[in-house]
Amino acid sequence: MIPKSMSRKTPSFGQLATYMDSEKSDARYDLHHNCLARGREDIEHAFLENSKLMRKRKNGNYLYHEILSITLEDGVSLLHAKDCLREIALQYIEMRCARNMVFGCLHEDHKDHLHYHLMISANELNETKRHRLTTAQFDKLKRDLEFFVLKQFPELKQKRINTASREEKKLSRKAADQKRRAGKLERQEEVRETLRKAMQDASSFEMLKDIL
Repeated sequence: MIPKSMSRKTPSFGQLATYMDSEKSDARYDLHHNCLARGREDIEHAFLENSKLMRKRKNGNYLYHEILSITLEDGVSLLHAKDCLREIALQYIEMRCARNMVFGCLHEDHKDHLHYHLMISANELNETKRHRLTTAQFDKLKRDLEFFVLKQFPELKQKRINTASREEKKLSRKAADQKRRAGKLERQEEVRETLRKAMQDASSFEMLKDIL
């Protein structure tokens, strides 16, 4: 579970809603928190009207685009993983921004993981002040959410990341480095084998170019 947060200084609610609500998303898992609007245009209008209540401030945030992802592990059905991720997203919203407006879409365009895109208003519903978390608060939120996932959904087989010990993180980085090196060597060997076979099969330089 790796929450990521990106702030936006412009009220680009429509652009983000359009990206989120695309062919990549499963509409059955759309989330509408403190937002009665449905449909991209109405959602954009609702978020925009709420943002107009905020006091004007140079370089102030209008919204947050945040992503929650889980890996898809062997033995876990796609449907169950989606149901669990929806519950995780709802818990995250409750912990992170219970009074803000949130629109969420679940994307399934990758084979190895699922993820939610969340559009979060910078201010709470009908409030003038911006609601933000400090770096320390967000780090704690990530740890608390990971504890929640590991305890409530052990069948998802998620790895410790934010709550991992220093030694576990060191081993994880070492494994990732080994995987990258192995992948690089594998690609190099594949290129060598392709060249060797092409040179065996080609009877002229022009044929060699065609084969390659």
